[in-house]
Amino acid sequence: MKKVLIADDEVMACTLIRRILENHFPQIGLICEAANGKIALEKASEVKPDIAILDIEMPLIDGMEAGRRIKALIPECKIIYLTAFAEFRYARQAVSIGAIEFLLKPLDENELVQTIEKIFERDDEEELASWKKTPEDRRAEEPADSDEPEGWMGNRTAMVVKEAKKYIDNNYMDDISVEELVERYQLSLNHFNKIFKQFYGVSCKEYIITVRINMAKQYLSSPFLSVREAGAMAGYPDSNYFTKVFRKKIGVTPTEYRNQIFFQPED
Repeated sequence: MKKVLIADDEVMACTLIRRILENHFPQIGLICEAANGKIALEKASEVKPDIAILDIEMPLIDGMEAGRRIKALIPECKIIYLTAFAEFRYARQAVSIGAIEFLLKPLDENELVQTIEKIFERDDEEELASWKKTPEDRRAEEPADSDEPEGWMGNRTAMVVKEAKKYIDNNYMDDISVEELVERYQLSLNHFNKIFKQFYGVSCKEYIITVRINMAKQYLSSPFLSVREAGAMAGYPDSNYFTKVFRKKIGVTPTEYRNQIFFQPED
């Protein structure tokens, strides 16, 4: 699973970014927050994030310096800078140390989502390229009962699981299953599950559930949809089953989750 570090001395900014990431990217398994550059460096050293979203104006150590040190520690970490100051010198410095993007505050949700999507797409392409460059290593990982020719099975499966993930992202509301995907792409169940987990850190079945529940959370935040409608739109037409899966994944029922959103106690 992907890991993301958010560093901003504004608590509300961290909360907003976390909510955006949780709503749009089920493949993110860990999100950690830091209130200043010093804590950001400590967190980065501990969790080795794939992406660091850093506010430039932070106390103790600013975002630029934190970014430089994070890149030195974790060269593969992608840096996204946030700032309320639209100054070219910041952008130029950000590019000079390998920043992926330079986003202005107040943050535009669509811009952040598009930036993260590009990073993940690039990562997927790099992973696929890696599989193509090392056929001997991949062949060694093939199951003994594979009924497809050696040499291209690993590459084909790698491309298939990437396509399967896109299919899930676009069709989560339909009655899809791992068995259906395996039949669609003509692969063995065990091998498909193995490669999917290697790529995305979770089983295909768990990924489907995560995508659906994250979408359900979005639908439940709308006052114009009933709980039953939210569940159906997320791929759970059976409201009782929806409640069971939602409670297991989130810890509360859909109704309780919605009440937390709309009836938060005043300070």
